Amino acid sequence: RMYPDRSVSITDEWTTGDRPVRASFQWLTTATVTRTSDGVRLEQAGRSLNLRVAASGPFTVAIEDVSQPRGVQDSPNPGLYRLVFSVETGGGSRGKIAITAMPSR
Repeated sequence: RMYPDRSVSITDEWTTGDRPVRASFQWLTTATVTRTSDGVRLEQAGRSLNLRVAASGPFTVAIEDVSQPRGVQDSPNPGLYRLVFSVETGGGSRGKIAITAMPSR
């Protein structure tokens, strides 16, 4: 969903079976990444974008350097990072993760 303030939200919801699950959302970027209390801040070329997370439970954010090839068929991607936002959801329950991307003014 896009909002008048130029922000965009992406939401995923699920219902688990009998077992707990760890659900995740991923974002690729070449920006500089800084952790914040509610997600991360991306900065590049004098601009910034805040990725704010709302989840059905405590969430984690992993910042992975994926700039080097993983296989012989892959090429380098200098400065590329993968952000992995994850949340645990117990068995027999509903889960949700929402990311709001908000450009700084």
